[in-house]
Amino acid sequence: MTQITLHPSADLTLALTARQADGTLLASLTPPATTLALAPTISGTLFLQVTPTLRPSAAVASYDLAVQQVLPPPPPPPAPADPALAPDALEDNWSPAHAAPIAVGVIYDLTFVCPVAGGCPGGDHDYLRVTVKAGLTYRLATFDLGPGTDTVLDLFWGDEHVPVAHNDDAFPGFSLHSLLTWTAPSDGEAVIRLAPRTGALQPIVTDADAGRYRFAITLAESSLGREIRARSEAQSGRPPTPTPPPLPSRPVSPAPAPVAPPAAAPAAAPPAPTAAPPSTDAPTGAALVITEASDLHEGPRGSSAVLTSLPEGHHVTLLGQASGVWVRVQPHDLVMPGWMRGTDLRMLEAAPLPDAPAEGLPPSSEEAGASPASAGSRATATAVPSSLRVQAIQVVPLEPLPVARPAPPPARSSRSVTVSLRRAPTAANLPAAMRTTDPQGLPLSGVRVQVLNAFDDLLAEAVTPADGTLVFTREVDPEHAWRLRIPALGMHVEIDQAVLIIEVPATGDE
Repeated sequence: MTQITLHPSADLTLALTARQADGTLLASLTPPATTLALAPTISGTLFLQVTPTLRPSAAVASYDLAVQQVLPPPPPPPAPADPALAPDALEDNWSPAHAAPIAVGVIYDLTFVCPVAGGCPGGDHDYLRVTVKAGLTYRLATFDLGPGTDTVLDLFWGDEHVPVAHNDDAFPGFSLHSLLTWTAPSDGEAVIRLAPRTGALQPIVTDADAGRYRFAITLAESSLGREIRARSEAQSGRPPTPTPPPLPSRPVSPAPAPVAPPAAAPAAAPPAPTAAPPSTDAPTGAALVITEASDLHEGPRGSSAVLTSLPEGHHVTLLGQASGVWVRVQPHDLVMPGWMRGTDLRMLEAAPLPDAPAEGLPPSSEEAGASPASAGSRATATAVPSSLRVQAIQVVPLEPLPVARPAPPPARSSRSVTVSLRRAPTAANLPAAMRTTDPQGLPLSGVRVQVLNAFDDLLAEAVTPADGTLVFTREVDPEHAWRLRIPALGMHVEIDQAVLIIEVPATGDE
């Protein structure tokens, strides 16, 4: 949505109208309102007319005009007569090879409705593909969840079977939506998978909006990225992260006052306490905010004016000045520098400090070996009393201590396991399409299978192909145990053999 905001001076009252290029009136704003929001469907060139409704009393009156893009409000609940939820517009994107291409900074309305009846035994998995740039930090988020919706977010880079980042709940204990912050290591394409946490076991929710959610990938520090994080916090019930104060109204310059005759100087008052004089030997380089929020002050003391509040993870540049616990910094997205508490920051990289000789130490060997002419050009030699002369020190080499060699690590070996998913042989009273005489049953495709170690760390995962059989091979330590997890079936068991054939019972209502 396009939002237009006026910030007039104190003695100025304004009205505003927005028109299209052909003169069609879109909306108007009258005092005391100062904000106008246009529908998301309005695009193209807009003409804004700002008119004062009262003659200002001051000779000079001014105002600020801000035009920005904001998130649309959450979708309203569906009417009772609405039809059942349909598959989203990006289907059929059920695998990395069929991933739907999306853009950065765009909000997508999606659902977990399978586009093929009976074709998603593991639940509807939405795969998306997006182009990213090296060094940029992105924020991936699901929000505005429908009733009963619980999302799981996975990010793949290079290997389309092992995710490099994963999130189930953005704020554990507060919400069911997902949130990831990730920095692209190089230019390329990232693959995103959005899946229902419940797999194919859809909860019974008497609401036509069940299974709906919104997704967006944005630049982490963009206005849209911050607004999405704020909405996630609001929908979770978690206290929001402090944000910078709104744009203040520009003060009006008063007319110069007549000069009064000088008055007698009052008695001198005791000086107010001031901060320690800034030093110039503080480190320089990049730093990161490590607290939930840290204020940027105008001066090096807590009582000075607060310019803004920087959230956790914000990047700043140290300017080499310090005063007590305060350091002078330059935020990467602001024009004005300021002062912050050094305890709220962590160094990312530091510039080397110049080497300086230590006081009271004898000159270096190079200086000691200088010629008399050069030495005489620098200083006049002074005799040292014999009582202050340092006696020569004799260094005696010692035999080195034996070094204990660590035990060699256990040799790693290649281990493979074959997993085959099949529908169990069915009874004769089932529909003809589900009957089989094969003693091994029908293969199950499209089901996500995961291999974990003893600590439940993901080693590999894949989706079963048409024949329902997967082969996993990894280099592991021989004493480490493997586990098998199939989220759609709620299965989590130890792997104690090289071949596993899993039969899924079939029922007549599948």
